[in-house]
Formats: sequence, structure tokens, C-alpha cells
Amino acid sequence: MPPIVKKLAALVLGQPLIAAIGQKWHRRQPLVLLYHGVTDQTAFSKIQNYHGKWVAVDAFRRQIRWLKKHFTLVSLAEIERLVLERRPAAKPLAAITFDDGYRNNFRSAFPILQAEAVPATFFLAGDFVQNRRPLWIDRLEFCLGDNLAAYTRERQELKTGAEVEKERRLSEWETTTGRRLVLTDDSPYAPLNWTEIKMMADAGMTFGAHTMSHPILSRLDRAAQAEEILASKKLIEERLGACPHFAYPNGQPDDWNQATLEIIKEAGWRAAWTTLPRRVRPERDEPLTLPRITIANYHDDYRFRALVSGLVPR
Repeated sequence: MPPIVKKLAALVLGQPLIAAIGQKWHRRQPLVLLYHGVTDQTAFSKIQNYHGKWVAVDAFRRQIRWLKKHFTLVSLAEIERLVLERRPAAKPLAAITFDDGYRNNFRSAFPILQAEAVPATFFLAGDFVQNRRPLWIDRLEFCLGDNLAAYTRERQELKTGAEVEKERRLSEWETTTGRRLVLTDDSPYAPLNWTEIKMMADAGMTFGAHTMSHPILSRLDRAAQAEEILASKKLIEERLGACPHFAYPNGQPDDWNQATLEIIKEAGWRAAWTTLPRRVRPERDEPLTLPRITIANYHDDYRFRALVSGLVPR
């Protein structure tokens, strides 16, 4: 769907009355939302937050309050239970998730979730949190500065290429530009630390695995996939005592394969989460490839209401 058509559709379908109709129609299908971060930063470079992965604080607060009016916000485990039991929701349910483990999850999102008494699940990339290794997309953003054309081209190529080639190309760009991302505590790209994670867990937040280095799993052989998945699970279990959930990096249909699904099952997870953009259908969805709708900074109130009501595609 062309962008202008999406925008016009959202303006119509995101009207409160129409969104309410969509919500009623899909009331038996739980909603799981995916965020990456929440920020009070108001000015960005041409590339930084170009894809809207960090949602503005005020917008996030409005979204949470709107969800509370129209859904019962529950843990991810409750929605997984419905899927495993093949039972539709008895009332409108929603769950909040965050991917990767940015520190702004603690600084900006967590206070709002606490104030509104809303649970959430945070999927952590192990090397990012444990070893403070920047995510590859952030390395690319930082080293290319404001070169949007190069960023757009490289982002697509690196997403679809081999993992070893990704590291080689990133290192080349960092050498060429002389810009290498270092994760200081005040960096907008900084990860959560374990003290913050423990505080969030003690307050009722849940944490799941998102691999160690955030690779596209289908581009790895089975042994490398197992190392990425199982090491991230072990890390969280050692730190928090349990790791009940898993989410695929990138999370599109070509990003996992049969070996991935087998490893997930062998690890003991009965459900796992993708980025397929729709509501959950408990009676018929495959538990190891459950959908989540990604929310971005460019989703205004109209588009947000239309998305979560199930009326327009992402």
C-alpha cells in the first residue's frame, strides 16, 4: 500500500468511533505490541531514529492510557497460555513487549509502565547488555553520520547478506569514516545494565531472550544458531532465575528455518515471537511464530488506533 494511501486510511480508520468498531470485531484476538525504545530526545540527526524505533515519551504515555481504556493489559505468558490451550480471548487483551534492551527502556518507558500499573516483557540481546557491544544497526547509523543514501543502501544489503559479510562491511565503514560507536552511559544507544534490569524485574517486568549478537538466525548453521539462542537463555537464567520467552531478531518469515524451530523447542520454549504485523489468533496460530505489531515514532494517534484495532496493515 503506497504511503499516502496508508496515511489517508489511518486518518479515517483511526477515528475513535471507527477504531472502536474494529476493536469490537477483533475482540477475541489478543494484541501484542512491539516497541524498541521510548525517548525524551526531541532532535535527531538525519539518520538517527530515521525508522522511528524510539517513540516519544508523551506519545508512549498516550498510547498506554488508550490501551488501558480499551483492553485488559496482561502478561505475555497469559496470551501464550491461550494459544497453547487453543482458546480465544474472553475479552480484549493486550501485552506490551520491547526488543533489544536499550537503557531508555528503564529511563523513559519503565516509569510510565509503573505509574500505569502495566506489565511488559523485555527481550534482551545478550552481547549488547552483558558485554556492551553495540547493535549492528546502531554502529551503521553512527558511523555514517548524516549520509542517508549510504545508510539506506547499506542497511538493506546488510540485512539480507551473510553474517560474516555484515561484520566485514561494518568494520570497513568504521575505518573509512573514522567513526566507531562506543557505548558510554549517556549515549542514546546505551544498553540496560543488570542493576536496572533487576529493579524492573522486582517491579513485575519480565525478561526474555533475543539471541546474543542479534543475527538473522536463518543465515547461520545449526550449531551457530544453537549457540546464539542457548547462550542468551543461559545468561538471563543465571542473572534472573528464569527466561520464559523468546523473540526472533528481525522476526520476518525468512529470518528463521526448521533448525531454528527445533532449537527453540529443545530449549524448552513452547511459544516464540516474531514481528509479523497482526493480532494473535489463539485457535490457529503456530505457537512458535506468534505475531506482534511494531509501533514506531511516526505512528501518530490516528495510525496507532487504526493499527491496534486491526483495521490497517503496518
